[in-house]
Formats: sequence, C-alpha cells, structure tokens
Amino acid sequence: MIVAITELRIRSIWMFPLFMARSAAAVSQAQKEKGLLSFSAKVRWNVAYTLTSWTDENSMLVYKKNGAHKRAMKDTKKVSHQYRSVYYEAETVPSWKEALQRLEHLHYKFT
Repeated sequence: MIVAITELRIRSIWMFPLFMARSAAAVSQAQKEKGLLSFSAKVRWNVAYTLTSWTDENSMLVYKKNGAHKRAMKDTKKVSHQYRSVYYEAETVPSWKEALQRLEHLHYKFT
C-alpha cells in the first residue's frame, strides 16, 4: 500500500474560502477513486493536513494528476505560501502522530 501525507499552510484568511471549495471537490473526487483505501484530514485555521492510503502508486498518481485535485494544485500558489508532502510504501496506515512526525523531517516548499 502507498501512504501519502500532505501539509498546506494557508496564505491568509482571504484564501480560506477558495481553499475550502477546492478541498471539498478534491475530497469528493478521492472518495470515488477505486484505489483509495483510506482518507483522513485535519484543518486548523491556517494549516491543513491529509493522510491517505492507496492500493498502489499508480492509483495515487491518477488521482493527483486529474480532476478536482489537479485544479486544486493549480491554485496552490494562490492559497498557500508553504506546503510539504511525502508518500511511501507501508504495511499499515500510520497514526496521525506518526504521520506528522514524518512531515517534521521535510523542508517546506515555498510558493
């Protein structure tokens, strides 16, 4: 299985409505993807996290590069000033604590 973890820091309160609209559409898309095993998200006012698991890397990449998720990624520079993500093979879905620890070791990408 593939586990994907993302963190996105929302640029300002004015971008929050756009972020929520794009996120809702991307979540709806994810829930319809045949390779999705699990989906979880946490949003605190200016930081959003996702934790997903997929049957295989191709299923994850098909989701990432198409539809609502692709449109959301095009708006990343508008919505966010920093983000980071990682994906890897795993036997089990990590806890949120473990997932956030994995992100801590990554550098932010700046938009």
